[in-house]
Amino acid sequence: MYRLPPNSQGRGARDEKRNDGLKLMGQVFVTAPEPKRLLKSDELSLCGSCHQREVNEFRLNFHHPVPEGRMVCSDCHDVHPSKAANKKVRVIKEMCVTCHAEKSGPFAFEHDPVAGWTGEGCTECHRPHGSHNPRLLKAFSRGLCNQCHTDKGNNHYPGQSCWNVGCHVAVHGSNTDVWLRQP
Repeated sequence: MYRLPPNSQGRGARDEKRNDGLKLMGQVFVTAPEPKRLLKSDELSLCGSCHQREVNEFRLNFHHPVPEGRMVCSDCHDVHPSKAANKKVRVIKEMCVTCHAEKSGPFAFEHDPVAGWTGEGCTECHRPHGSHNPRLLKAFSRGLCNQCHTDKGNNHYPGQSCWNVGCHVAVHGSNTDVWLRQP
C-alpha cells in the first residue's frame, strides 16, 4: 500500500476523482494500481514494437482474440522472465493447456505431438498467433496430416480431410481407440 502525504489541514489527502483510498486514523492509504495502469501503452502495442511478425499474424482471419481485447500477450507469455526462467524454456503445451485443458489429456492413446513424443507439441499443427485456416491450423485439410503421415498420401480417402471423413475424429487423443477414431 502507498501512503499519501497529509494535506494542509492535517487530514489525509485524497483524489476526489478516484475513489480508491482507504482512510484509517486520519491517514489515507491507496491500494497499489493494477499493473496494466503502469504500462505506457496497451500490451499489444508494447509487445508489437519488437514482435511485429506476431502482430501481423493477429491480422489473419483466424487468430486468438488479442486485437479484440479479450486476451493479452501476458495471458500466454511471461513478459518479464527471470534469468532462471530464461534458461528453462517453457514448453509450448503448458501455455496452451491453460485455456485448452480438454486437448491435453491424459489420453490412453495420444497423438504423438500432443503427448510430446515428436515434433513441437501444439505448434506442430497450430499457429498460436494467427492463421489463414480455421482452428489456427498450419495447413488445411489433408495437407496438415500429410506433413507427418506421408505414407497415407492421396490414396487414403481421396478428397477428404482426416477428421471429416469420420475416421480420426479424436485428433488430440482417445481413451478408447488407438487409431483416434473415437474419443
